[in-house]
Amino acid sequence: MESWVLPKIRKARQENLKFLDLGNAGITDADWPLLSELFELTELERLSFGHHYFDNEKQSYIKCPNEGRANRLQRIPQIIISLNQLRSLGLLGCKQITNEGLEHLSTLTQLNSLNLGGC
Repeated sequence: MESWVLPKIRKARQENLKFLDLGNAGITDADWPLLSELFELTELERLSFGHHYFDNEKQSYIKCPNEGRANRLQRIPQIIISLNQLRSLGLLGCKQITNEGLEHLSTLTQLNSLNLGGC
């Protein structure tokens, strides 16, 4: 995991951001225990782990500006259900993600956009 990830999550909490881009963060499944603060962002509506994300205002895909290694996720942990305002989850290019790794997403009742392009 890249060194800028936790400070970026903390900034999102301080500023009550609705969108968080964690693309190119070098996150693997082994990093989930270190990311507990991410799942405290209960006002978060959009979260991206992909190398691109969809910008609703521009109606186009934006290349992730973060500097770092691609994420290598096989699963999204069950604790994601704490993000009960999450409407959009971007996993664009997360090639290792599995169907079983997405099973907890069905409990996110606000989720209406799941981008699995390139997976």
